[in-house]
Amino acid sequence: MLAAEIAGQSFFQESDAAALDDDRYLRFVDAEFAFAYDALFDSGDGLFYRYARFIEQRTPSGAKVFWSRGNGWVYAGLALFLDSLPQEYPTRSFYVALLNK
Repeated sequence: MLAAEIAGQSFFQESDAAALDDDRYLRFVDAEFAFAYDALFDSGDGLFYRYARFIEQRTPSGAKVFWSRGNGWVYAGLALFLDSLPQEYPTRSFYVALLNK
């Protein structure tokens, strides 16, 4: 799954969690986002690859191949997700730190 898809799904699932007063959806989002983050995030550049197959690819000039539009979706999704994520949620600081990179 794409990191952008995870971020895009997160607000719908978080809204469901609030409506149900149930954190199953937040736990699901955490697990899915962590999987995408671990697999696709380049900490040196602070960007996500589109798919794992792009990690080793380089442009003719040797630059890494990131997905600009997808990274925009991830970071926009994080901002929206944080608006509705409870302040005391255990992994909130991870999302805040990622957004502030």
